[in-house]
Amino acid sequence: MPTTDLLDVKILNLDLHNFRTVPQKDEARAVHAMVSMNPDSFWALTESLLADGYHPTENIIVLKENSNDLTVKEGNRRIGALKIILGYISRSQLNVPSFVEGKIKGLPKEWKDDNGRVPCAVYEVSEVDVVDKIITLTHGKGEKAGRSKWKMLLRLTPVSLVETMRPWADRSIRRTCGSSADASPHRRPASNT
Repeated sequence: MPTTDLLDVKILNLDLHNFRTVPQKDEARAVHAMVSMNPDSFWALTESLLADGYHPTENIIVLKENSNDLTVKEGNRRIGALKIILGYISRSQLNVPSFVEGKIKGLPKEWKDDNGRVPCAVYEVSEVDVVDKIITLTHGKGEKAGRSKWKMLLRLTPVSLVETMRPWADRSIRRTCGSSADASPHRRPASNT
């Protein structure tokens, strides 16, 4: 059974044997490999973190091999991006897009304080089979069993959804209730019988 802890990004080790890439010698190379696999996706994730901060909707899954060895098993791209942003991995060897570089340089100290720790589900090394199963379920489900893609309408924020739907709702109310000033969507028009 995992423990849930808020851990410093600095003490989390990227998985150098991440299934997305070939084994790497160090974290800088591991991040470089993740970027190389899909640069657009990696930098979009980084930009999202810069814009909105880390949203703890899903824990980082960590395998604790001893008290000082906490290896990220799920969430390597998020932690890799945070390590770049927080300066734990040098940007000099990465081809960081200029818009990302500018945002990193302009970050206030408060952002770094707010995002320097992330929620982690920490599993003991004896639970490696459970961790592997979770990773397989997360990444191996395929399109049909995985998370559904949101349709455009559902990606709208509540405010933009209201703005998008307002013209349709106004027309619908006018058709149903007439154009009188006292028309309400909750009241039926008076019958002419």
